[in-house]
Amino acid sequence: MNPDLSLQFAQIIGIVLSISGISLLVNQALFKKLIDTLSKNSGSAVLFRFFGGFIALILGTFMVTVHNYWEKDWTVLVTLFGWLTLFKGVTYLLFPECITKIFKMYQSPIVYKMSAVLALLIGLIFWYFGFVA
Repeated sequence: MNPDLSLQFAQIIGIVLSISGISLLVNQALFKKLIDTLSKNSGSAVLFRFFGGFIALILGTFMVTVHNYWEKDWTVLVTLFGWLTLFKGVTYLLFPECITKIFKMYQSPIVYKMSAVLALLIGLIFWYFGFVA
């Protein structure tokens, strides 16, 4: 296991998810418009989902191939995040209609806020392990 790699991934994930969670909370109107657009099957929405799935597939594959450590400590969170990212990419590409249903769930204010807060909390956990612990 490479502890420096685990720290780097934790720092990156922590920063990205924390900022994403805050952005989702602060810019709700903007993201609601985006979610409305993505829940439709217009050409731009399909292209965006495909592109997002392709990026998630690349990032997930990268993380899984360079950080596939199943230790009994916090570093397993990085491995799990990599596998979840890979799964997300595969799902976006192979089951686009499933993703459409998920986007429609995000139209609910409760689901939207819970997702934003969850992203922020997970980001802060990774932030802690990447920068503090």
